[in-house]
Amino acid sequence: MGSPVRNHSHLGNTSGACLIADLGPGMVTPVDMIPTFLSVITGWEISPEEMVRIGERISAIRQAINVREGLRPKDFKMPGRTVGDPPLKEGPTANITVDVNRMVAEYYQAMDWDPETGKPSRKKLLELGLEDVARDLWP
Repeated sequence: MGSPVRNHSHLGNTSGACLIADLGPGMVTPVDMIPTFLSVITGWEISPEEMVRIGERISAIRQAINVREGLRPKDFKMPGRTVGDPPLKEGPTANITVDVNRMVAEYYQAMDWDPETGKPSRKKLLELGLEDVARDLWP
């Protein structure tokens, strides 16, 4: 499955949960507590694995919308300063440049999305129960 933390964020965002507890590595709310919180609010029993799957479905649908609207991976650019291009000369990130292209390629591979078109694979969409989205993207 895709990135558990990223998928956790998608579920949190769509549930209306506050993002304050979601702001970094020392998250106040452990990822495995989100299903408990959602259960208390909704009465639905959601396991951590289901939470990740729901988040992955959200991510795949968002990506499918981007593809439908003509956006491609090459259309997204990171400002040089955010990835250390050029690298800072001092401080905790001195002389560090992030290889964004490699990170994006690895993310797309992990998500089972085509790196050129951005399309989630038909197999992945069907795995996620998104038959209608698969039909639209893969006629």
